[in-house]
Amino acid sequence: MDTQINSISNLLEHTNLIKKKYDEFSEYTGENFNVFNILGLYSHELSHSAFIGNLLNAKGNHGQKDIFLKLFIEEIKELFEDKANLESFRTSQSDSIVEKYDGRVDYENEKGGRIDIFITDGKNGIGIENKIWAGDQYKQLVRYYQENIAIIYLTLNGKEPDQSSKQDLENGKHFICVSYENHIKNWLEKCIKEMANKPTIRETLNQYLYLVKQLTNQATNNKMAQEIVNKIISKEDNFEAFKTLLSLQDNILIHFLKEKYVPFLKEMAEKYKTELVINEESFCNLKESWAGFGFTNERMKNHKGIRIAFSFDSKSNYTSLIFGFFRSSGDETKDNKIRLLFQKNFGNYKTSEWICYKAFNSYPNWTDLNTLQKLYFNFDTFKQDFEDKFSKMVKIINDTL
Repeated sequence: MDTQINSISNLLEHTNLIKKKYDEFSEYTGENFNVFNILGLYSHELSHSAFIGNLLNAKGNHGQKDIFLKLFIEEIKELFEDKANLESFRTSQSDSIVEKYDGRVDYENEKGGRIDIFITDGKNGIGIENKIWAGDQYKQLVRYYQENIAIIYLTLNGKEPDQSSKQDLENGKHFICVSYENHIKNWLEKCIKEMANKPTIRETLNQYLYLVKQLTNQATNNKMAQEIVNKIISKEDNFEAFKTLLSLQDNILIHFLKEKYVPFLKEMAEKYKTELVINEESFCNLKESWAGFGFTNERMKNHKGIRIAFSFDSKSNYTSLIFGFFRSSGDETKDNKIRLLFQKNFGNYKTSEWICYKAFNSYPNWTDLNTLQKLYFNFDTFKQDFEDKFSKMVKIINDTL
């Protein structure tokens, strides 16, 4: 046992040192401050299409005319057996359309749909089907294919489209496979070099390049992950220690519930002269089907089962904690007044078998490690938030019953 604990301790120490090294590097480079991630565009395909489509538009608001389009064509044209259409493409006269509608989908005649990015010079076209996470649609590439259109199938790693999408079309002849991992990354790096004296555009491209590296496991945090993986698999003792750590996640939540959360609830009950209604054994058992608790006092008991209540939507992963007022039976005459005061204190509410309730939004999933970390190490913040809500609900009871 002591040997295993030492192995776990050593693995944690090494992991922490690796993480600290990469955290310091990220802080130095400022790469964690990424506008695309902040806006939640990490894997939103339409947003990627919009950004790339604008760069490839000679009339785009970047104001650099066809420079990005020329670099893109140079990057991918060698993948085509016949390069004539791309070599004669009039980039300076081109226009780009995102989500171009090509008519109603017609499987029988193999036409129609929406192509993610379409660039045309009035004669020839380049069609880009952008697949980050979405699956292929039936006869999708076949429906987009025309003799004068260069079809590009863009994915994270350059994989081939499904047979159902390409049918008899051939890679290199009728379409090409392009990857974010290599082609888009290389293209962006060339664009950045061209924008050396245009700082706003250059830094925007740098941020998007970093996002692409994140998506394709080439970013600093991915390198950190690989270094930690290498440490884990370097010897069997490390791997055994890692397995033990993985098995303890549920135990961490159970410990938090038993040793910190339930004792805090008892403190609240005593402080606000209420009675905590909870089955501790069931509440702290992750295999039970429901996790909830309530508070009552003589006023509530005299009004046929009204309770201040808290409940998780799903016990299996302790998600979506809600709070509000629940009445198990009886007289509804006080409900509207309770709802009115609840809305005044907490804003819009929902109602079902509850009189009224609202999401306790700060901590959505208690089995998530990030949430558990916040609960453990910022518990005072959670307690303050909880007590603020609870004290207002006790006052509502005192003012209505």
